[in-house]
Amino acid sequence: MAAVLTAGCSAPMNESLLGEEESADQGGFALIELYTSQGCNSCPSADQNLVRIDRIARERKLPIYTLSFHVDYWNYLGWEDPFSDAAYSQRQRRYAQAFNSDRVYTPQMIVNGRVEFVGSNTANADRAIRAGLDSRPTTTLAIKLAAQQGVCVVSWNAANLAEQDVLQLALVQKQASRDVTAGENNGRTLSHVNVVRKLQTVATPAAKGQAQLPLPLQAKLADYHLIAFVQSGADLKIGAATQAEFAT
Repeated sequence: MAAVLTAGCSAPMNESLLGEEESADQGGFALIELYTSQGCNSCPSADQNLVRIDRIARERKLPIYTLSFHVDYWNYLGWEDPFSDAAYSQRQRRYAQAFNSDRVYTPQMIVNGRVEFVGSNTANADRAIRAGLDSRPTTTLAIKLAAQQGVCVVSWNAANLAEQDVLQLALVQKQASRDVTAGENNGRTLSHVNVVRKLQTVATPAAKGQAQLPLPLQAKLADYHLIAFVQSGADLKIGAATQAEFAT
C-alpha cells in the first residue's frame, strides 16, 4: 500500500463550524481523528484546523472530541516525529481498507469512522461534524478516570454494545509543540492538540469494566485527559464517544 503525500486544498480558516442555533443538547457527537506528521509539509494547516475545531468545541461545550494520530511513515524524510507510532500508521491502513482505498496519506481527517477527507479542508470538516452532531449514538458510554502509581485507571459503563464492538481508550496530551530542525518543516515550530500518546483497545468489552494505561514518565495530570469511544470491529464506524479529566 503506497503512502501518498497529498497537498491539502482548504477553505479559509473561519469560525463557521456551527450555526448559532446549534447546541450541545442535540444528542449526537463527533469523534475526529487527524492522521498527521511533523515530517509532512502539508500537515501544519491540518493541525491548525484541528486546533480550531477543538477551541470551538471547548468554547461552546459541544460533544466534539479531537484526536491527533502521528504516523511514522514519513520519518525517513529527515525528521523523526517524536509523537509518531507505527501502531497509528497501521490504524490508518485499516481505515483505508474500510474505505476501499489502496493508499494512506497525510493529512487525513476521519469523522466518526464514517467519512474521510483532506484534513486541512475546513468546509468538509464542518460538514462532517454537523452530520455527526445531528445523528444519534448507537450506544451509550460513560467513563471515570483516576491515576494510581503511574497508571491511568479507566472505569466504564456502556449500554447497547453490539457483538463486534470494541472499546477504544485514548490517553491524549492536550497540547504539544516542537521546534523542527530538519526535513520538510525545517525551521518551523509546530503546535498540536490532543496528541494520542497511548491507544488501548478493549476487545469484546463488558457493559461495565475497568482498564489501565501507563502514564508517560513525569506526566503532569493536568496536561492529559482520556477520550473513549465505542467502535465497530467490522466496519470501524463509531457508535459513541466521551472524555474525562483527571481529578486535581
